[in-house]
Amino acid sequence: MKTIEFETAKKLKELGITPILKYQMTWYKIGETRVLSETFNQLNCNKGYILIGAALTLDEILDMLPVRIETNYAYYFVNLDKYPDKDKISSYCICYVRNNLLDDKSVLKEFTHANLAEAAGQLLIWCIENGHVKIEDINNDCTNVE
Repeated sequence: MKTIEFETAKKLKELGITPILKYQMTWYKIGETRVLSETFNQLNCNKGYILIGAALTLDEILDMLPVRIETNYAYYFVNLDKYPDKDKISSYCICYVRNNLLDDKSVLKEFTHANLAEAAGQLLIWCIENGHVKIEDINNDCTNVE
């Protein structure tokens, strides 16, 4: 299962996301070693591991992203694209696009990466930093886990 990268998890934690209870994978650091682990494990923290943040998957990020973003002039919706193989590596693009009556697409913001979860994680950071997603809404959803 692909997750966001270490630095993206770290940035999301710095922005205030604390979704440890709900998510499947977690990034830790011990010394200079980065460790991807299943679930939050207090035992790892007791062994000197430093919790960096949740290693979110694409599904988890899509649950956090707004379905649409409204500006003064238009609504923008999430769009996913896969670009053809380049040196046997596909790249993915996730963005917010606007469709007008002429079927002309306008892009509000896009991120491209070989790992779709990473591209989506970058878009989530952009949404948070630009006020399209509220940290408290994400954290409230995470603490209401059954």
